[in-house]
Amino acid sequence: MKNYIEQPTKFRFILRVIGTPIIMLIFIILTNEFVIAADTNEKGYENRHFDVRIAFNQGFSQLIPAPRRLTASKMAIEVPDLAYSIDKNTGVMRSLSSHTGFLSPAKIGRQPMVVAMEFLKANAAMMGMTKNEMTNMKVSDNVYSVVSGATHIYMSQEYDGIPVYSGQLQMNVSQGQRILSINNNLMLGMDKAANTLKPSIDLADAVIKAARQIGLSGVRKPKVLNSAAGVQQLSTVQSSDISLEPIKGSLMWLPIRHGMMNLVWNFQIYTLDKQHVYDFTVDAVSGKVWTRFDWVISAQYRVYARPAESPNHTNPLPPADARTLENNPANSGASPFGWHDTNGAAGAEFTTTRGNNVHAYTDVNADNSPDSGSSPNGGADLKFDFPVTLNSRPNTYRDAAVANLFYWNNIIHDIQYQYGFDEAAGNFQSNNYGKGGRGNDGVRAEAQDGDGANNANFQITPDG
Repeated sequence: MKNYIEQPTKFRFILRVIGTPIIMLIFIILTNEFVIAADTNEKGYENRHFDVRIAFNQGFSQLIPAPRRLTASKMAIEVPDLAYSIDKNTGVMRSLSSHTGFLSPAKIGRQPMVVAMEFLKANAAMMGMTKNEMTNMKVSDNVYSVVSGATHIYMSQEYDGIPVYSGQLQMNVSQGQRILSINNNLMLGMDKAANTLKPSIDLADAVIKAARQIGLSGVRKPKVLNSAAGVQQLSTVQSSDISLEPIKGSLMWLPIRHGMMNLVWNFQIYTLDKQHVYDFTVDAVSGKVWTRFDWVISAQYRVYARPAESPNHTNPLPPADARTLENNPANSGASPFGWHDTNGAAGAEFTTTRGNNVHAYTDVNADNSPDSGSSPNGGADLKFDFPVTLNSRPNTYRDAAVANLFYWNNIIHDIQYQYGFDEAAGNFQSNNYGKGGRGNDGVRAEAQDGDGANNANFQITPDG
């Protein structure tokens, strides 16, 4: 197999914005190819999400069979700059891509689905997949991008007719019918990992367990609206003490680690305060709450919102504060996990002005590194609402300046994304979410830099 490379010169942009009290950014984006990797995390949401598997699997590591590693090594000879990652808990090959090209040659005229399945079958052993696991997948979505010409194929996994929770394989096929990358969240060895096919508790009991987990006590057992039906035992219950909406639940398999996949109830609770929609998995045998993810992403930024070019293009004019509080401005297509994510899963990794597209901070001492504590914290609610007095010294409102800088960098990212400046085209992100291109090149946005005043610059280096 040859490594086919069709990409222009690649750049990495490090943005430094300096001096101006409230920074407004307008910069020219160069069309290029780029890649993404994960940033170092800091303390993120503390109570919005809950996953017992993290602590449960500490110290556990699944050994990868030598033949699988050997197969990957052979592919690395055919595909220069091959990159792959393996989940230490499940042993699955989590991602597969090439930093400088494609995983397969062009197959012009072939359908993307055919190209994807041929590649998957040819490399099933390297992925650790058996024939049985191949047949236990079905196509859940097939998305063509008009902008990039790429096709994104999503396949979901099930076992004995019951879906695997988040069990999904994503294959990205370029316009030239080449495999761009693979993002894999499947479960291996399901036949030996499944604990049981029969639940010991019903949906109503599972909902009570979940309600207690979020601090609701003394609640009444939900009323059954629809009895369990089918192999997934689809059910609907209702409780005005717990959820604003009727609770619809069904059985799923929850991957925990290699050799361990438990039957769980999966359902959502719409909290009475209208602030959260919690997605739960509750063990269908023990009643243990395994995971809770909040589907509600909420963020606020008090900024000089677009289309204002500067504080002098607002009404009222400075020194009055004409900023507005922008609610959830992230574009769901360009930033599907919000502006504060880096790992591609529900929930923010950062509650500061840092995320997948941008890390904004001050650099008062001009050492090209964040000043201590200079990325303001919006808290668990991601509310970046900081005061500003424009007739005072700039150092009195640095938090407001950095928040404004963070907002505008992300706005530019999201808008340009919709015109084709996406992952496969070389944009600036820390994690490309398996959509091609190179990572580890989010924008570093520096406010009030100590080098001077009223100046800004880009540092251009190789992508990734």
